[in-house]
Amino acid sequence: MEGMGWKLVALAVLAGCGSSMDGGDSADAPPGGADAPASVDGGGTDAGSTGSACGFEGDQALLTDLSTMSDVWRSDYDFAQIYDMPGRRLEDWRTNAHVFVMSDGVTLRHFYMDPTGATGGYYSIRTDDREAGAGLTIEGGTIATTGATDDGPIKGILVAVDGVTIRDVDLSGSHDGISIGAGNVLVDHVCIHDLANTPTAHNDGIEIYAGSSVTVTNSTIDNPHGQTSAINITNDYGPIDDVLIENVTLAGGGYTIYVRGDGATSSAPVTNIRFRNVTIARPGFYGIISYQDAPGAIVEWDVHDASGNPIPAP
Repeated sequence: MEGMGWKLVALAVLAGCGSSMDGGDSADAPPGGADAPASVDGGGTDAGSTGSACGFEGDQALLTDLSTMSDVWRSDYDFAQIYDMPGRRLEDWRTNAHVFVMSDGVTLRHFYMDPTGATGGYYSIRTDDREAGAGLTIEGGTIATTGATDDGPIKGILVAVDGVTIRDVDLSGSHDGISIGAGNVLVDHVCIHDLANTPTAHNDGIEIYAGSSVTVTNSTIDNPHGQTSAINITNDYGPIDDVLIENVTLAGGGYTIYVRGDGATSSAPVTNIRFRNVTIARPGFYGIISYQDAPGAIVEWDVHDASGNPIPAP
């Protein structure tokens, strides 16, 4: 399924997605760490399945700099911390640092983040299962990381608490887009593209390493490198159950999709994984799916190529 036909159709499917379209862990990287050959630039930011742009739209100059908000800004560490503020709504803001959510029911809305390698921290937006933070809503924002190094920013958003909703967000420039290790998570209308290619990066657009009742819908995920995946469902942190990937366009990676039961918690089951109306705009460097040690995990497989041709179930 490789070749010029894929590239031409992928350009049509991912046009406007904001992705450079080239092309695991390190074992799945191409020889010498090279990316998949040839790149096609799609321009813009567009969720392929919805046809509308993701993320912040407006004049950044009108947004409030987080460093001027004394209730959330930690001047001693140069980042924002939402601590002991349940229900706090943080709207119309910008920052080149990172944000740590430590209160339940927080809303982060209408924002622009451009964290750099120096100020971005390990995660651009972070939750922690040792702290509060459940019920977080992140919407209408852009995380455009620049200057990522092997030290960070590694992940655009870390979801380690339950009940998180991420809607209408554009992510680029970190090693990974969204990392999920919790339950009752909704990712809706998200564009992930142009991930950082550093010597130790194991690029994933979205990682699901544990959790249940996770839905990813109406989104476009393009990993432009021949490294790991566009979406990775592997039991590194615990059991995984009831994952729905629906109305999503995927491209790139070592394999475009990982569904694996050989993670760090290999005794934890991976069950009830569903792919519904999923488009593979461009297969990974090695192929479409790495499906290992998770027998029977995939219970629905409605996946097609960019021309609409069904792709056989693994």
